[in-house]
Amino acid sequence: MVVGVREWSDEEVSAYLAEQERELDLGPRSSWLPVDVGPVLRGEVAEDPPTMWKRTDGVALLYPGKVHAINAESESGKTWMALDACAERMLQGEHVVFIDFEDSAASVVGRLVALGVPDDVVEVCFHYIRPDDPLGDEDAEALLGMVNACTASLVVLDGVTEAMVLHGFSIKDNDDTARFMALLPRPLKESGAAVVLLDHVTKSKDERGRFAIGAQHKLAGIDGAVYSATVGDQYGRGRTGTSKLEVAKDRPGHVRAVAGDGKRVGLFRLVAEGDSLHAEIVPPGTATASSIAPLVDRELAARVAKVVAAYQSAGINVTAIHDQIGGRKANLLAALNWLTDEDYLDCSGGAPGKPKIYRSVRLFSVQEGASDGDA
Repeated sequence: MVVGVREWSDEEVSAYLAEQERELDLGPRSSWLPVDVGPVLRGEVAEDPPTMWKRTDGVALLYPGKVHAINAESESGKTWMALDACAERMLQGEHVVFIDFEDSAASVVGRLVALGVPDDVVEVCFHYIRPDDPLGDEDAEALLGMVNACTASLVVLDGVTEAMVLHGFSIKDNDDTARFMALLPRPLKESGAAVVLLDHVTKSKDERGRFAIGAQHKLAGIDGAVYSATVGDQYGRGRTGTSKLEVAKDRPGHVRAVAGDGKRVGLFRLVAEGDSLHAEIVPPGTATASSIAPLVDRELAARVAKVVAAYQSAGINVTAIHDQIGGRKANLLAALNWLTDEDYLDCSGGAPGKPKIYRSVRLFSVQEGASDGDA
């Protein structure tokens, strides 16, 4: 290191800094004192990549020691997504903490068992909390002590709006949002666990943007990744539900690097298999053995995409598409589902009691292969 007109050795620099601290006599360490960036410069301290909640190709979506959010409308599968991440960690022998402001232990535990987590693993590794009172100082000490004692790798807070209301915070106030983040998510992440907040979005898609319902600081205060989920096939008992996952924020940047168009993370699928369930995140533009994509007639899909594009302004429903294309309706529906899952089409509800309306997002040609969906 060069200081002034001569080069100092590492030993001299260390001795100098130690002497300066002694002369300042600052007493107990304060967060207002400079941080030693030497370990960072030497490569001894680095920001960890995501290691949890993996897609079928092995790409992980949650960062250890960071706060994340999954934002979606009701019944869009966000709790199932969080429990899928919990199941993944628990099946690796790790502990998870689930702080629930919306549901019940019977419902949440039942879902974990349905996802294939053995009873004894749930009993040992799953720590379920259902608060009815605001978090006091003694409660906070006990909670953080438990999280650290079990070395939890994942902490889920289900119901951010309900949690803020319980503590007397306004969801529309940025100051209150900052106070909530300082009360729960940030102390929890200091344990090294990935923290996941489950939150609602506004009903209006035009006003939604990248935000959860309420204050903008809900997005600004997150240092991991924020995901938005949009339901495709509706979830329900005995049926397979799907949601499109997009990344709305990724401060460390690892997720955007593997997202289609820097945004599309994949398709979350909750597959009904008898009395059990199988959850997976399929990367954009790929197919799995359990997906419908291999059954799709690509020539039919290209024709469907062309018809929908011709009605871009008003949109078009299934019956109108079938009137123009003909053939078996089951094949048409398979093509529509695939085009929607792969983000070639957008499907939204029409007026109450009316069929869904399809519009074109981007063009599809028959020359495109199943792996070209990110192009």
